[in-house]
Amino acid sequence: MDIKNKQGEIIHRHHGGLIGGVFEELDLQRAVLSHLTLQGAFFDNTNLTGADFTESDLYWAHFYCANLTDAILCGAGLQGADLKCAVLKNANLRGANLGLDNLGGGTRLEGVDLTGANLDGANFQGAVFDDNTLFPEGFSPRACGMITEG
Repeated sequence: MDIKNKQGEIIHRHHGGLIGGVFEELDLQRAVLSHLTLQGAFFDNTNLTGADFTESDLYWAHFYCANLTDAILCGAGLQGADLKCAVLKNANLRGANLGLDNLGGGTRLEGVDLTGANLDGANFQGAVFDDNTLFPEGFSPRACGMITEG
């Protein structure tokens, strides 16, 4: 599968399946990955600045230390995803589901930077945060059902 940016240019040729696919340590700025099933895919340490994941299925996906600044995740399914230490500054998570997975596990948001992010209508029920998680001004994680561990 060819991954294209918003200008239609091929930025990565992926050989293999999307479910559980490995996209680690790549430069996928402004990639168009909307409406795809990417369950369990690995995007650790990947530059996804401005990437579009609109309504993609990212169940159990891994985004450890990924840069998702200005990314579009509207309506994306992120249940059980690992976003530890990811940067989501100014990301659009409107209507995204970051709630519990089918086994009752929470989406991991420890150390995530969500400053300036649009979180309108997002589901955070059971998502895990810590003292290093940064939220938009006025956002109350506990009021949204988020939890801390330990």
